[in-house]
Amino acid sequence: MQTLTSSSPLQWIYRPRHRYRVLGLSLLALHAGVMLEGPAALRSAFLFVHFGLFLLWQPLVSRTTRISPRTGATLLATAALVILIPSWAPLAVWLLILIGLLSGEHVVGRRDRLAQLSAIVFLFVELLLGVVPVLFEIETLGTMLSESALLANLVPAALLLCLNAWEKEGSYSYVDYIRSLAVLLFALMLSAGSVLWMYRFQIDYPVALFQTLVATTAVLIVLNWVWRTQSNHSFFQLLWNRYLSNLGSPLEHYLIKLSDQEVYKLSAEDYLDAALREFAQLDWVSGVAWSVEGSERIIGNRSGFVTRAEGKTLTIHVYTEQEVGPTLVLHIQLLARLTEQFFLARLHESQLKQHNHLQAIYETGSRLTHDIKNLLQSLQSVSAVAQAAAPEQAEEALSLIKRQLPEINKRLQLTLDKLKRPNVARETQERVDKWWEHLKQRYQERRIRFSENLLDGTPIPRELFDNVADNLLENAHYKQSMNKDVDVVVSLTLVGGHIDLSITDDGEAVPDEIARELFKQNVSSSRGLGVGLFHCHQMADRSGFNLQLKTNQPGNVCFSLSGRTD
Repeated sequence: MQTLTSSSPLQWIYRPRHRYRVLGLSLLALHAGVMLEGPAALRSAFLFVHFGLFLLWQPLVSRTTRISPRTGATLLATAALVILIPSWAPLAVWLLILIGLLSGEHVVGRRDRLAQLSAIVFLFVELLLGVVPVLFEIETLGTMLSESALLANLVPAALLLCLNAWEKEGSYSYVDYIRSLAVLLFALMLSAGSVLWMYRFQIDYPVALFQTLVATTAVLIVLNWVWRTQSNHSFFQLLWNRYLSNLGSPLEHYLIKLSDQEVYKLSAEDYLDAALREFAQLDWVSGVAWSVEGSERIIGNRSGFVTRAEGKTLTIHVYTEQEVGPTLVLHIQLLARLTEQFFLARLHESQLKQHNHLQAIYETGSRLTHDIKNLLQSLQSVSAVAQAAAPEQAEEALSLIKRQLPEINKRLQLTLDKLKRPNVARETQERVDKWWEHLKQRYQERRIRFSENLLDGTPIPRELFDNVADNLLENAHYKQSMNKDVDVVVSLTLVGGHIDLSITDDGEAVPDEIARELFKQNVSSSRGLGVGLFHCHQMADRSGFNLQLKTNQPGNVCFSLSGRTD
């Protein structure tokens, strides 16, 4: 099929703003097929043109959508039924379908509603005064009245030729099938009821049509009045509200987009902006304004009726061209609350990330401060030995300094590396027998007894064992400074790949209130049992070891670090 170029004179048909002109031409072709008397082939030709223009206008399938074979076959069958069969019954059915389709199309602006009303009035006149009298062979209508009504019916079709369609950016055309079915049934009842009323009471068709229309309107008004006096709500308003409460309305599409994962990945402010921009795209919304934390934004226009939805932190004003009913107000309130909750969730998530970041900085600084404190205590011990050494012990003190200073230098360098890159995990492995000798050398001047069993060259995480040993021995040293009779025993056992480092003293037991929270959080204590052991316990967990207060009795306080080395 040859495509139309931009210079083609028929290119205007495909422009969205000419939709109503295409519809008007289609209705004029339909009018010609109904009104003109002549050969059946001439009427079929006008109906064929009408059907082709209808396919260009129809709101059911997008112009860019490829029509399936089943849909194409259905359209061809419908066209053949209306065009080729020389009967008015298929044409009456087709008019009923057009009435339902046009009345069900969702429109927004006043110009769109005017075009829709003009087309519906045109189709009702064609059905009631053009097709139904011929279908039921009604001769009481009168030639002058029939021709005058059909000629006057050119006015709504001509009006469509003068209107430009306007499509809101981001909107889409869809058909409200519930409303479409309701109007279709009303047209069927009016046409069939008029014919039955005419034959039942033997009156002229125009009179029967008028009486049927008045009776139908009166019944609806009475039902509405009875319902209003009983429930303080209009019958039609209640039906409309119930209908809006069902799924499938434009609000459902907004809810789906509101919870979209891609949108939810945005920051709190960007998410709120995207969500309310999506809200402003709803066809019945002309503008949305909101204020949060002292700042105000608006999308669209501040015109028409306003509905206010106020939350704890977010206030939304929704502007609509028509006044909304109670159920739609509830919908707006619900959507505003949901939007606020999603916004607060994103805001709290951002605050939680910031809190976690600050918490990580605090824990890293606290842990490194404790490591530096242990290094400082080791330096103080070495300095104390060097200062207390007699002249004849100078060589032995110098030998101790030579052994300890390189070890302290390594540990200080490791602490500085962790300070530079706190998020980089570093686990330096060292032979257990070598690490044990270094530990005994560091604390050989203290009143500490060392005991080992079956040590070999098995590697262990040096940083973990250094931190645990330093913290526990410094805490034990604090007890010795308070009571010189306290003895400290350090034992290291390696059996079958299972290692156990135990530090035991015969001093006072750890208070119960501190022991319960010792490894769960930082514990404030004058004896210094809280911060260091809490970080040591976290480090042990990351390395697959277990640090525990094995025994806590007066005269027998034992801390143990155990785990597998293989």
